[in-house]
Amino acid sequence: MHLIQTRQEFTNLISDLSKHDVIAIDTEFLRDKTYYPQFCLLQIATQNKAYAVDALSEEVDFTLLKDLLINESVTKVFHSCKQDVEILCKAIGVMPNNIFDTQVAAAFCGISDMPSYDFLCRKLLNKNIDKTQRVTDWSMRPLRDNQIKYALNDVIYLIEIYKKLSANLEKDRKKSWALEYMKNFSNEDYFKLDADQVWQRLTMPQIPFKAKHAFKIIAIWREQKAIEYDIPRRKFLSDNDMINISLFLTGVNKNKPDNKIFAEYSDQIKSFLEEFSKNNNEGYLTKKIMNVKQRNDYKLLKNLLSLKAKESNIARHLVARNYDLSDLIFLKNFDENICTRGWRKEIYGNFAIQILQNK
Repeated sequence: MHLIQTRQEFTNLISDLSKHDVIAIDTEFLRDKTYYPQFCLLQIATQNKAYAVDALSEEVDFTLLKDLLINESVTKVFHSCKQDVEILCKAIGVMPNNIFDTQVAAAFCGISDMPSYDFLCRKLLNKNIDKTQRVTDWSMRPLRDNQIKYALNDVIYLIEIYKKLSANLEKDRKKSWALEYMKNFSNEDYFKLDADQVWQRLTMPQIPFKAKHAFKIIAIWREQKAIEYDIPRRKFLSDNDMINISLFLTGVNKNKPDNKIFAEYSDQIKSFLEEFSKNNNEGYLTKKIMNVKQRNDYKLLKNLLSLKAKESNIARHLVARNYDLSDLIFLKNFDENICTRGWRKEIYGNFAIQILQNK
């Protein structure tokens, strides 16, 4: 199996890709030692050919891909594109346009909420994918033929899957819904973490409220430092260490944390806590409390969401998330919520408004 490693080979590849209006893309990377993924391998396929490009080669200039990635007339097919797009944006400096994500498309088709690539290969193409190289150090060179073949398997069927899913979406009159949703994937801001998202994805410890409040703020500080030093967040500072620091700084526990990060950054952490608390006017760290009627409305909205999503044969999370329903209850202007705009309004939003306006 050939691995593209020279500038000339890569230039020839770009020339070939420019002749096609649909290409499939995937990446292999490492993320165990860095905050940002370490780009190791690029796989690209057309209808008839698949290519593997060595992302660690000093001769390969990935900026040559820029024009192709931003070309609106070329469809870029990914499966679960988030990390691939993040990698390409960092390597090339642009966000790909006209993205078609087969995982999202399958969810719009009602096939599965978050199907894997190999599941879609079996379901739609009756193909079984070799996953024996799933755990591989993609930074090692040279790569073996079976490793390259395994990596190419992740793109060689993508265009076939794209065609089937696209046809299904057309038949069910949901293609415009899916494409509208996928436009987000070309917006760099869509993938950025807001302060509230940093702590919301963590498992909240069972500690006193004031310590939990500090824990959330320290999680935001940790994220910023992990990005600054390009270190995995938990390798910079573990969740358990954050708990101990939170307990100490709020006076819940008088024992000073035995942690080298706290020893080095204690003053900075204290200042960050104070400044963030003083300037936090966005409600990042607070959760609005529903009264009895609002809790009942919330249950009705959730049940309605499941029902309407099933009727439309679409994954419910594409219509709304639980936090969208919470926001809908507290908003005075319903038009500010994603549930009450576009195609979502037609299949769900109008019915949700009726529930909330029913006094």
